[in-house]
Amino acid sequence: MTVKLIAGSCLLLTALSLAQPSVAAEPQPDVQEALNQQDFEQLLARLKPLAASGDMEAQAGLARLYLNGQGVSQDYEQAAYWYKKAAIQGHVLAGRVLGDLYTSGLGVAQNFDTAFTWFKKSADQGDALSQHSLALLHEKKLISNADPRMSVRLYKLAAKQGHSESQVSLGVLYQQGKAAAQDYAKARKWYEKAAGQNNARAQNNLGILYTKALGVDQDYSIAAKWYRLAAENGLSTAMTNLGVLYENGFGVKLDEEEAKRWYRKAGGVSGVTANRQDTAQAPNSLQDIRALAKAGDPDAQYNLGQLYFGGVGVPQDYVLAYMWINLAATQGHKNGSEARAEIANVMTAGQINEAQKMVRDWTPMP
Repeated sequence: MTVKLIAGSCLLLTALSLAQPSVAAEPQPDVQEALNQQDFEQLLARLKPLAASGDMEAQAGLARLYLNGQGVSQDYEQAAYWYKKAAIQGHVLAGRVLGDLYTSGLGVAQNFDTAFTWFKKSADQGDALSQHSLALLHEKKLISNADPRMSVRLYKLAAKQGHSESQVSLGVLYQQGKAAAQDYAKARKWYEKAAGQNNARAQNNLGILYTKALGVDQDYSIAAKWYRLAAENGLSTAMTNLGVLYENGFGVKLDEEEAKRWYRKAGGVSGVTANRQDTAQAPNSLQDIRALAKAGDPDAQYNLGQLYFGGVGVPQDYVLAYMWINLAATQGHKNGSEARAEIANVMTAGQINEAQKMVRDWTPMP
């Protein structure tokens, strides 16, 4: 019997950076108070004049509020505007997030060469995440001056700083013999460093080495240990690989039901998150809820957005769903931010940009 096990691949990350910038190196008392109280409207009011005066920390902080939709409607175009102003002055995180925006095409036209420029400004200051992003652009040949050999050097710079995704990606290059001489010992070394940080991709790839006897003695029981760790960390590929071991009795007791359980879990993880229709209150009439939403009622806006998301009583439309829920989130609806993020997960960058433009142009109707 031929057993197929699929190693995790290195894909270009298009998600925005989740790292949170500090709003100011030494926040003024009222800014610090707003931060402590999570009063984003007060923070917005304080940061705007500081940002306009050229304070790069305030510019990055203001951009963060637009990026996350805190105290203001989520607006990637405005986030990019303020991150660029801070990045021009050398703000490390601003350069990195601006690179992410150009990579994903959120709030700006997608342009990998421009992304490269901003990542490089931050990478040259030692930022590991920016070094990792530069390496990806080189590895995937997404830029005009791509040099896959540079990906090895850049991944190594970030890996030596402890960046686990760079450690894994460097291991993959050594394992596959791409841009570097094939060296399973070096691949295992970097996987083990990342696995020590509980990186699921690294754990899965160690399982691959032991499954296929790549630089180590074949040992399905050790492979099963690594697959299980990765699977418990939510990696669907590892769940499938663990299911294969159970289905064939390799390194574990043969158990077809356990195999099926892992296959089902893998399918559930890779699928689109279920929508949140159960949290929306069904309107007595669509006409009434639409009128309330247009008048600015956040509960009605949230409910209307959920109806468009699920296609309940209206044609399914993610752009309108995002627009209405973004408006609700801006007014502090308790489920707004979470629902907005969920909808964004199934939208293209173009759809998100269109929805955010609709929010900018929206005015309540009496």
